[in-house]
Amino acid sequence: MKLLVLALLGMSVWAQAPPTEPSPEHLAAMKKLSWMIGEWRGEAWMQVGPQKHTSTGTEVVQSRLNGSILTVEGSFKDATGKPTHTAFGVLSFNPRSDWYRFHAFTGAGQMADAKVAMRDNGFDWSFEAAPGVQVRYRVNLDENGEWVEKGEMTREGKTVQFFEMRLRKVE
Repeated sequence: MKLLVLALLGMSVWAQAPPTEPSPEHLAAMKKLSWMIGEWRGEAWMQVGPQKHTSTGTEVVQSRLNGSILTVEGSFKDATGKPTHTAFGVLSFNPRSDWYRFHAFTGAGQMADAKVAMRDNGFDWSFEAAPGVQVRYRVNLDENGEWVEKGEMTREGKTVQFFEMRLRKVE
């Protein structure tokens, strides 16, 4: 009798277990980002103060957790081979709030919990870098199939582009 009670209790707990697969709505939302999956290579520049730094590198985007998130890992070097930028990010969608998020981390220890706004052929991700300083990146898949990303900083009502990356899919 004890065995029967334990078996029934176990079955009722199992029957109420959370889902192990993303919902169709979740997968449909993440499908909007599927063009990014793969390995990309190309060039970037970043303006820090008066100096403009150029680099070449890769972004590797993978679908993870049954298609419920994308991971993005970037690595860029200058002309001498010296690393200039390393980053890792997680793009996700929360079906309960209907929001996309981008959690981004750099090799220098910086991080951002960014809001994502979807657009045709791309998205924007933005965050407050410091009080009164807003950073926005615009990611597009252009007509040539290239990933083009531009970064802008707005401070005291003035917006300045400080970053641009242009990548081609290699895998």
